[in-house]
Amino acid sequence: MQKRLITNLLLLIVVGVLTSVFILSDKQVDEVKTALLSDIDAAGIEHITVRQSTKEDIVLNRQGQRWFVTSPVHAIAHTSRVNAILHLLKSRSFAQIDVEDNSLEIYQLDPAILSLRMNSHEFFFGTTEPIDDRRYVMFDNTIHLITDHLFHQLRQSSMFFVSPRLVPEWEIISSIQFNDQIISKEINSWTILPANNAVSTEHLGSLAQHWKKAEARQILQYQGADAEEKVILTYKSGRTAYFDVISKTPDLILGRADLSLQYNLDRTMAERLLVVVSNPEVD
Repeated sequence: MQKRLITNLLLLIVVGVLTSVFILSDKQVDEVKTALLSDIDAAGIEHITVRQSTKEDIVLNRQGQRWFVTSPVHAIAHTSRVNAILHLLKSRSFAQIDVEDNSLEIYQLDPAILSLRMNSHEFFFGTTEPIDDRRYVMFDNTIHLITDHLFHQLRQSSMFFVSPRLVPEWEIISSIQFNDQIISKEINSWTILPANNAVSTEHLGSLAQHWKKAEARQILQYQGADAEEKVILTYKSGRTAYFDVISKTPDLILGRADLSLQYNLDRTMAERLLVVVSNPEVD
């Protein structure tokens, strides 16, 4: 009887120890799951610099609520791609490694493959680990292991971070001038000069809406190619945008010489943006 009591007591102790280990392990897993790369508030970020040895620095700055690429080109920034950078701040950290106890060369962090500076905060990107293909990122004297969702975007050219929109979303078009004609909005309707009764008001409004919503499928640096014609957009704000029509076929290519940007659009956009026709189909 006494042996049985001792055996049961030992079993209870073993179960208790195993339970404690299990609870502790769960707690540690939860801590790993909830660990973040940083506690920085993205709302306070106003300056971003992407730096790598083989390319020019890409600099983005916030002005009010809007982001702009300010180097090596000057243009409105691609909102979703800026947000992807800011999202890094709250990336989940699956492991944390003390810098002082490890050689940075192992993780390709000395020198780093690239660095990302947000205000005064600097993040250094190294190699990936082979099992889950997560990226080593060093921040604030700690090496973190995070999901590799941003690195390849940061390796792109500056044009990758430029907004694909032809017209800024906050601008309102008041007139569009082609080589020999101009359409403008008078009160609540659009008119065309020289007058053309065969062109409906609805079509003119549709033309303006296509310009407002148009987005390039690719943005390149403008090399100053010879333009077939020009299109001048005037906004309600008083600002003016000059577009060089570089090509209409097979695809529509527009240039902004003042921004050194070239917008490559889908082949269907030439008819939507440049052609004024009789009895048009309104999209």
